[in-house]
Formats: sequence, C-alpha cells, structure tokens
Amino acid sequence: MSKSLESVSNLNFDVIKEYLNTGSSGALSEEYQRMLDICLDCYQMLKKYPQRNICIRRLMIQRELAYNTACKYVDFARATWGNYVDLKRDFLETFFMEKLLAEISDPDASDQSKAKNLATLQRHLEAMPEQKVDPKLMEKNTVYIQVNINGTVSRLSEEELEQIPVGIRQKLLAMMSGEITEDGAVELLES
Repeated sequence: MSKSLESVSNLNFDVIKEYLNTGSSGALSEEYQRMLDICLDCYQMLKKYPQRNICIRRLMIQRELAYNTACKYVDFARATWGNYVDLKRDFLETFFMEKLLAEISDPDASDQSKAKNLATLQRHLEAMPEQKVDPKLMEKNTVYIQVNINGTVSRLSEEELEQIPVGIRQKLLAMMSGEITEDGAVELLES
C-alpha cells in the first residue's frame, strides 16, 4: 500500500470531532493538532470555494496533500460545517445580511452607496414575515409543586425538589398514584 493511501486510511477524525464538540484539547497530540489546523483551513477555503473539487485542488496545493487525503479533509469539513458552506437559502441570507450591514457601516462608503444599501435593507425587512413574540417567553417562570399532606399545603420550588434525594422523590411519586382528570388539571393550573 502506498504511503498516501495508508495515511488516508489512518486518518481518525473522531478525535477532531470530539474536540470540536467538547472543546477539550487535552486529547490532541501533535498529529491531531495538525489535522485540526488542516480542517480549519479547509473550512475557510469552503467559505470562499464551496465547490468540492475546487476546494480539494486548493487544499492539495496549499497543504501539499495527496488527492485522496485532501478529499477526506474536504468531506469531513463539509459534513461538520455543511450548513455554513452549502449554498442553502439560510447561508445566502446570512451572507447577504452580513455583507449589507458591513457596507452600511463602512465609514469610507459614499452617501449614495449607504442610501442604496439602507433602501435594500428596508425592502428586505418589509418582506420578512411578522414574528409575534410571546411576552411570557421573556419572563422567568417559576414552577411550584403543591403538596397536600394531612390537610397541610406546602409549595415546593423546582430548586427545592432537586435537593430531595432521588430515592425519596421516587417514593413521593409512587404515593401520588392516580390520574388527573382534565377538570382537575384546569383547577390545579388556576390555583
């Protein structure tokens, strides 16, 4: 087996994926750090050259990699950061907005250019659908569990319930057998 084919079959992207998901760099040896650097370079290239073959050729030249090895890196980067590099509507809208806002805030841009970009931004905002925000989503909701033992009613917050050991919580839940009817649920919510 040739050295380039052997190196492709030995590439272990699981360690790189674990690093990207957890941020833990303790597991990265010098070889894996090099792989991570190539993956990040590949991601930057994919932003400029989203076509797979062009990116593979550029990576081969820049990092002096064999074709099969460059393919593995490009495919890994596309699989990992695919939402950012594929030419999907979300990607294009984000790219468009970032570029538009950069041009609007550019101090060297002419007033005519800024006015044109502001008008484009206004048309884009007018075409966006209205989004109604539920004001209750912005509030801090505190949930209490009401416990009735021998006529004594106690309210326990989620934090207090989490402090009760798991075994005792399970016993309490086992004691509360029976289903709540729809009317009973409404009554509980309104109390």
